[in-house]
This record gives sequence, structure tokens and C-alpha cells, in this order.
Amino acid sequence: MQRDEADVAVIGGGPAGVAAAYQCRREGIDDVIILEKDSIGGLIRYANRIENIPGFIEDDGRKVVDELKLIVDNANIDHVKVEVKGISCDDRSFILSTDDENVSCEHVVVATGTEPRSLNIPGEIHHPPWSGYDGETVFVIGGGDAAYDYALRIHRLGGDVTILRRNEPKAVASLIEQVRSTDIREITGEIVTYEKKQEGYTINTVDDDYDCDKIVTAIGRDPNLPEIGFDFGKVALPSGKTSVEGLYMIGSLVLDEFRQLPLCWGMGIAAGMEIGKSYRIQTHRLKHK
Repeated sequence: MQRDEADVAVIGGGPAGVAAAYQCRREGIDDVIILEKDSIGGLIRYANRIENIPGFIEDDGRKVVDELKLIVDNANIDHVKVEVKGISCDDRSFILSTDDENVSCEHVVVATGTEPRSLNIPGEIHHPPWSGYDGETVFVIGGGDAAYDYALRIHRLGGDVTILRRNEPKAVASLIEQVRSTDIREITGEIVTYEKKQEGYTINTVDDDYDCDKIVTAIGRDPNLPEIGFDFGKVALPSGKTSVEGLYMIGSLVLDEFRQLPLCWGMGIAAGMEIGKSYRIQTHRLKHK
């Protein structure tokens, strides 16, 4: 930990957080930091194919991550690798608590994204890595965009993939079409019981039993918030401005079923614009005191 204060602290280094930090720098705010315990990029690194951003069609999420890192580097935004556990405030500033020392800031943008729901199966995978699955039998549990996108990526990397979903698919039509143009299997059912074996699993549904090497769970996500020691009220769109002056919540954390990269990016830009406006007002007041 090398920073204990900043004008603007952005918690989270995914697309929303990077956009907010970048826009703050464009607004003329020099002291902007991103607090992100891992590398810049967020969960978009796991995407198989980017289809909703001009210029990225046919590219996977790793390409977007590379671009986000370039934006942070070129804008001279300080990335501090630390996890923020809680947020409190006093009359003058926000206090961000970490395992090391606290960070004080005038504006804080929370862009901490979401966390996966679990089936509580030992060894289940929530974010399948970019590694070979050659010859492995993989069951992807879920029927939404993430499940279908993960299935396509694992298939692309050599896996023998089956999607197990409870109902009709909820994924966007283009993903369903891509899956159905491959030999990926789709099964309607639900895990009733399972057996964790020395190598792999046996999955039991109402209709049949299946053996597989790996289970990837994509059954939904919930907001991932640090502990906040005060009531922040409502969150306004598109900027994510809350009822507490100087506090913003943006990206997939608040977008619910609209968790799409361009919308996260747009919220980050809107938050940065709002902070820039506030920063200019404060600067003007100081100059004329």
C-alpha cells in the first residue's frame, strides 16, 4: 500500500471503474486512483467473444482487458493493488478501509461488480480459466448469457461440453445460435444429487445420470459491495450518483439484468462527468474565497 489519500478513489478495475477514472482525468482531476486487488480488467477477461462494442467483434475478453490496461497506463492513473473492505465517512471525506492502511478521499466510485451464486458443489468452477480442456467432459450449469458464452469458450478450447439448464434458455439469441451450430449438447433438467469422485463427478437429475470431469456454475450473480457504514439512499442513472454527496455506484453492481459492457462503460463516463462538474465548482469556490 503506497497511497493514503486521493481526490477520487475508484474501487474496482473493470470497464466501469476504468471508464470513471479515465473520465475524471479528462475532467482535469490529477489525483485519481483505482483500488483493485487483482489486475485491471475485471470479469470481462473470461468472455469468449465481444459482440456489442464496435471494433471488438470476433475478439475475446482478453483483448478488451489489454485495451483497459493501456487506457490506465496512458492516462497515468495509479492502480493500487488492495482490497477495500469497508467505506465510512465523516464531515470532510470518505474513509476506505483495507487490510493495510486506510485511504481518505473526497469522491469515491464503487465499481465492485458482482459475485457468482453457488451450488455449493466442491470444486465447482465459476470463472473457467483460459486453459486447455482437450478431451475433458464439462457440464455448464445455467441458461443465461454467461453459461452459453462459457460453453462456447470451453468448446473452443477442446472440451466436450454439455449445458444443463432448468428451463428454456435465457441467453441472447446470437449466443444460442452459436451454441447450436456446434456439437455442444443442451439438456433441460436440474441437479438432484451429485457424487464427487476421485476424478470428476456423477450428476443425478430426475431423468438421467451423467459423468463429467468438471462442473462450471453460471446460475446468476449478486452485487458485490464492500461494507458501507451509512445509508447511501437511491442510486441515480446514468451516473450512479447516490443520495450521499461524492459517492457513486456504477456498472454491473447496479445494472441487474442490463449488465452489458457498453452500459458499464457509459455509467463510468457519466460518473466521471458528474465528479468533474463537482470538482470545478469546488475549485471555483476556493479561488474566490
